[in-house]
Amino acid sequence: MKTYIFFDRNPLENECGSRDICGEDYIKLIDKCFEYCSMFAFRVYGEEKFPEELEQYRVYDVSDEFLEAYNFYGHSHGTLYIDSAKQALNQNILRYYKVCPQTRDLFMLVTDSIFKWICAFGYNYPEDPAFFRADGSLFFDSTIHEGECSLMPKEEENVSDIIMNGKWYISRDGYDIEEIKEKTGNG
Repeated sequence: MKTYIFFDRNPLENECGSRDICGEDYIKLIDKCFEYCSMFAFRVYGEEKFPEELEQYRVYDVSDEFLEAYNFYGHSHGTLYIDSAKQALNQNILRYYKVCPQTRDLFMLVTDSIFKWICAFGYNYPEDPAFFRADGSLFFDSTIHEGECSLMPKEEENVSDIIMNGKWYISRDGYDIEEIKEKTGNG
């Protein structure tokens, strides 16, 4: 499985300018997340704003597979261990929600940009959305304050319309990246 990474800057040219997944690109990304996934999660630290109606879709009984996947990719590259994740879940810091048409609509009401999912820089939203398949594996992950998003499609999951916008990179081992140069079925 390939991993595609989006940076809010160009890492190959030391570019400091801001890039984003917004507008039509954001809609495509979120639609794919809701197509291939069964659950999504955020980190909530305080008084972040998001639709109260979302709470009726909250999942409280989360299996270890979902906790481990979020930790490994979404929190300091694995330094938050499973027991800490369970504690964060119990303390309402880590929140999981069911994927369905209603949660997709509520999700889209909050913002039109992936990098606005943060409680900083003038925004007051839950942080670091992540999307999980039914088996607990991670499809999409973000560490917004670091300006990074990762997309981990399986071979049968077509994400070519997302990654071909010229701003996604292929990650070979988590560190080595290369630009996507040509269109293929899945990248």
